[in-house]
Amino acid sequence: MEDCLSCHCCQALARLSSRKVSQLEYMSTLVAVRYNPVLKAFYERLRIMGKAAKVALTACMRKLLTILHAMVKHRTPWQPQGVLSA
Repeated sequence: MEDCLSCHCCQALARLSSRKVSQLEYMSTLVAVRYNPVLKAFYERLRIMGKAAKVALTACMRKLLTILHAMVKHRTPWQPQGVLSA
């Protein structure tokens, strides 16, 4: 019997779900950069330093994921004052 990961159907599903997660991450970061003061300041600081818009947005995506991971790991709500210093 074949391993499920090697079957074509499972690989197609993995690519599809990965694409959906990436789209969700991208759109949520666009909204966060526009409305979240912490990520907005971070994005604008990167743009002032000369980073391209997509590069700055990618950095914000990583920062957002890092923040969310810490919130889940420590089971804490959003605390913008703790993020501002980071």
